[in-house]
Amino acid sequence: MRKIAFIAKVCYSALLEYDKTIDFGLQKDWNQSPAWQQEDFFRMVNFVLNNPKCSPDDIHEHWLENKRIEGWKKGKEIDEKEKAHPNLTPFSMIPKDQKRKYDVLLGIIKEMKDM
Repeated sequence: MRKIAFIAKVCYSALLEYDKTIDFGLQKDWNQSPAWQQEDFFRMVNFVLNNPKCSPDDIHEHWLENKRIEGWKKGKEIDEKEKAHPNLTPFSMIPKDQKRKYDVLLGIIKEMKDM
């Protein structure tokens, strides 16, 4: 579990910095981020480690499925109380800058998997 938590935190930190460049998404450091957001990263890391040939599309679809199970729906912006998120849509429909986040996530996890 330590390995997964460490990789999840590294991924989160990298995407936090990326999100600052596109003014979207992650806004708080790991320790101040909501539990649901941390859980998303734990699940994505686990998914990639258990599915080493997965694609960015596969990771998004896995995330999307989990968010739907938890009762989230598509919204104009991220709203924790309303459980709304603008990326609750098929991978092909999300903006390019959001798709790149999955490339970053996948690259980090693959590089760190054997540590």
